[in-house]
Amino acid sequence: MKLYLLAIVIINVFISEAVASGHFSEGEISLTDALQAAMEKHYHSESKKQIDSAANSENSGWLANNPSLSFSLLQSQENLGSDEAEIKLNLPLKTIQQRELEQQLIHGQNKSNTYTNTKVALYFSMLIRETLGAYQVDDLLLKKAVHKLSVLNKLEQKFQQRYDSNTVSLYPLLSIKKERLDAEIEKLKSQNKTQNMLERYSELTGLTMLPNKLIEAPYIIDQQAIEKHPSILSLDAAWQQQKKLLKVTDPTLAPWHLSITAKKIDSADFVDNQIGLAVDVPLSFNSNSSQGTHTSYFNALKEYQLARDQTALTIELGLKSALSDLQLLQKQQALLAESLEISRQIKQLTESMSSSNALQHDVLLRRMLEAIDIQSNYALNQIKIQQLNSTLRQIAGIPL
Repeated sequence: MKLYLLAIVIINVFISEAVASGHFSEGEISLTDALQAAMEKHYHSESKKQIDSAANSENSGWLANNPSLSFSLLQSQENLGSDEAEIKLNLPLKTIQQRELEQQLIHGQNKSNTYTNTKVALYFSMLIRETLGAYQVDDLLLKKAVHKLSVLNKLEQKFQQRYDSNTVSLYPLLSIKKERLDAEIEKLKSQNKTQNMLERYSELTGLTMLPNKLIEAPYIIDQQAIEKHPSILSLDAAWQQQKKLLKVTDPTLAPWHLSITAKKIDSADFVDNQIGLAVDVPLSFNSNSSQGTHTSYFNALKEYQLARDQTALTIELGLKSALSDLQLLQKQQALLAESLEISRQIKQLTESMSSSNALQHDVLLRRMLEAIDIQSNYALNQIKIQQLNSTLRQIAGIPL
């Protein structure tokens, strides 16, 4: 428990502040808020509105196609013959099976749109996770460089006074100056990388405020993770839609044709006005699909099965690899905790021996820098553990 609290303290020391020049601050927003902001900026645009509009335009009427109107006029060539005029309205009507199939297609399209939105959320989650993960690492290295500079500046002042009083040679002073310059370079590089990550985060989300909590909930191993993955669900939904679309060409689903006819017969003896109905019912009792339809079905089935198997294997291998890496980092963290405790004791002894000049200057410098490196490595390993947890959630298809 003490080691855990120690880890939290060290991580807060190294990564709690943002770069001052970036005008970023921590606020009351969550990772989910950052995801929603990114999707509002880049995805909830005209393209998504068009997709939603297409999904909501349900063609649920009874007409299978556009109606047609036909006229005919027959004039007799005989003196006592009759003339005929006819107008006919043809209405192609959907069968009950067609209506049911259309409703299934509409429902399937809504499901596909839901999975598409989830996949888009997962994509933006990946970008945010990568950006904030890189920011945490770069910011940690920046804080490490700042801390190292603080220690080296104090050490340089101390040895400058000793050199001025002729109690030490110029060599240790120059060694400290060199380390300080290296730390300055390290600070500049880390500062630039951190600033770049903050700018990328701002461009991605449109926000200038970081989430108040960058640690996600621990990933829980789920044996059904692959079957629940949005990519798998999306493939399944697309295949179901494909099967329904292929079924549309089934002859048993051919529409009925209703004709409304008005006819006038004009002869020398009488005038007759007639109104009537006619129904044309296709007699396809069996599904006599063409060879082309069968070929299309089996080709689509093979493509679906191949894509599903490849996606499932990629997810499975990714989860196994990330879990293995996570176990390694957790074991490594326990060893780093012991190393950190030893480093603290060595640092205390180094400071006491430094005041009594009992420690050589090179050894003193090395011990001071090693203590900083160990603290940084401990915090960095903890960040990597958090990143692997995020990676596991990403691979498992869990958005922010």
